[in-house]
Amino acid sequence: MASKKLPEIIELKPFKLKIGGLTWQVVFEDKLVDDNDNPLCGCCDADRYLISIQKNMMMVTTRTTFYHELGHAFLSAVSNGNDKLEEEHVAELVGRGFNELLAQKRKLPAWLFEGIS
Repeated sequence: MASKKLPEIIELKPFKLKIGGLTWQVVFEDKLVDDNDNPLCGCCDADRYLISIQKNMMMVTTRTTFYHELGHAFLSAVSNGNDKLEEEHVAELVGRGFNELLAQKRKLPAWLFEGIS
């Protein structure tokens, strides 16, 4: 009987990407917490153009967290501090943001696009 193949372990390395024409850094932290020391899966710091992701999560959680934080980065890129965006603005933001992200596909880690043809 053949043994089960263990899932591939992917080394998560920091990388950069463009969002709204600005260079953002994506990093992976051993312990990511908020100001009250509560654990976080991810965090977006728009002032520093930094997305931080907690290490040692399931890959689906890591990917989902990245895309969640990317949404915050997209919003900060187009909102200019305006917290009240209308649905059409948000839809435009999502379209432009993902277009920009997918245009960088060859330069970004493959795990971000797993399952996307």
